[in-house]
Order: sequence, then structure tokens, then C-alpha cells
Amino acid sequence: MLQIVEYIISFIVLILTQVFIFDNVNIFGMVTPYIYIMFIIVLPMQIGHTLLIILGFVSGGVVDLLTGSGGLSAMVATWVAFIRPALLHITAGRDIVSEGGIPSVVRMGGAKFIFYLSMMVFAYNIPLFILETMNIKYIAVTSLRILFSSVFSIITIYLAHYLMLMRRK
Repeated sequence: MLQIVEYIISFIVLILTQVFIFDNVNIFGMVTPYIYIMFIIVLPMQIGHTLLIILGFVSGGVVDLLTGSGGLSAMVATWVAFIRPALLHITAGRDIVSEGGIPSVVRMGGAKFIFYLSMMVFAYNIPLFILETMNIKYIAVTSLRILFSSVFSIITIYLAHYLMLMRRK
């Protein structure tokens, strides 16, 4: 029960941080960090696929409702939740995934966790920015936005993850 309360609090904090802080960060029109997907990234590995997809949709949907982004966040967060099990198997390996637990630096190792985190962030940002732009004329700018926003998001999520691990010790 305590773990469910922790996830609810983490969901609320990440969504509010995204909406009120990170959605207002726009560095040179190129960097918009998306940290609320950390909620999907660090859910337990043994969570059911259907529940994972529902939570992805709900998290993106709440961001859409609070920012007026018209369903784009819900769609992309659902996509990321859908592919998460496959990315976990690819990046962490079957043994680690079958053990369960929360994907973390401690459980997966630093390199595997950063690779997993990077794959998840790019899987979110690529369709988000392409669908947001919807114009081949801006492919260079869109590619740079994907790259810079992803790198900034990866660093921010990694630091937040590290702080959460330190708090638990």
C-alpha cells in the first residue's frame, strides 16, 4: 500500500513539475525537457502491460489537459509505455527483467540504465517533435530539437533518479 502511495505522489510531483516548470523552459527555442515520462520509466519491471499502457495514457492525458496540447502527449506517452517492455528486455536483459523491481542504476548498472533511459527519452521525443512540426521543411530544426531536448531530458531525469536513490538510502 505504501508503494502505491509513493507512486501516486511521484506521479503528481512529476506532472506538476512538468507543467509548471519544465514546460516553461525553452532554451533558444530548441530545448524543451520532458521529465514526466520518468514516471513510466521507473515503474516496476513486473507491472502488467495493460496497466502500463493505461498509466502512460493517463500521464500524457493529464499533461495534455493541463497544457492544452490536444492529445499529443497522451499519444506519445502511450506509445512509450507500449514499447517499454521490449526496450527493457533489449537494454537490461531477460535475467534482470525477470528478477523484477524498479529499473535503476543499482539494479541494471550505470551503462545499461543510461542506455535504457536514452532509448525511452528518444522514443518519446522523436514522434512528439515530428508530429508537433508535421512539415518536412523543418526537418533540420526538428532534428536538433529532438537531439537537444533529449539530451537535456536524459540528464535531468538521471539527476532526479539519482536524488531519489540518495533519499532512499
